[in-house]
Amino acid sequence: MKKFIAGVLAASTLTLAGAAMAADLPAHDYAPQPAAPYEPQISAYNWTGFYVGINGGLTTGGFTSGGSGAFGSATGGAIGGTVGYNYQINQFVIGAEGDYDFQNLSAKRTIGTTNYSGKVSQLGTARLRLGYAIDQALLYVTGGLAMGYEQYSVSSPAVNGTANGFHAGTAVGAGLEYAFTQNISAKAEYTYTSLSPSTVFGGTAAAVHTGVGLSNVRFGLNYKF
Repeated sequence: MKKFIAGVLAASTLTLAGAAMAADLPAHDYAPQPAAPYEPQISAYNWTGFYVGINGGLTTGGFTSGGSGAFGSATGGAIGGTVGYNYQINQFVIGAEGDYDFQNLSAKRTIGTTNYSGKVSQLGTARLRLGYAIDQALLYVTGGLAMGYEQYSVSSPAVNGTANGFHAGTAVGAGLEYAFTQNISAKAEYTYTSLSPSTVFGGTAAAVHTGVGLSNVRFGLNYKF
């Protein structure tokens, strides 16, 4: 019995000693792991939708065929409006676009005693667009029909007259458009417009067979609905 009591007392003493030593040991501090940085989910831009816009730029070129000799080359400005629709399939974008610009493209030339002047005052196009989208950037080519309003005048001792009218043609080009928000985008575009030739002042000594070839560099701002 004495041996049993002595054993219990020894075991108790060891347990209390172990607890005391454990209490004296330094606590382990585990630093919290840093949280992963927040990365917002940005959805890819979708070009599908109707849009309207404004555009403006510089037009160079002039009159072709006999008109290059009679009227010469010209440079002017342009400003107008745009309306269109895009539809996106994966990264490809197809669409239709129309624009109408007021032009200030005119040229004058004097040949002997005859004064010629030619002017393109309005220009509209209806075109298809085919583009490749890289999220908010759109690279595209475009082509379609064009219509321009041409004005001509001639003055000489023998002939004085004017000739005005709309002439049809074609327009082709390429451009880059970038969407800054879901609704606002800006574009830079080049198009070449060729209007069909005609004869002005026909039946007179000042008759000229002329067409129109224009290089247009335009910048635009669009709003997509």
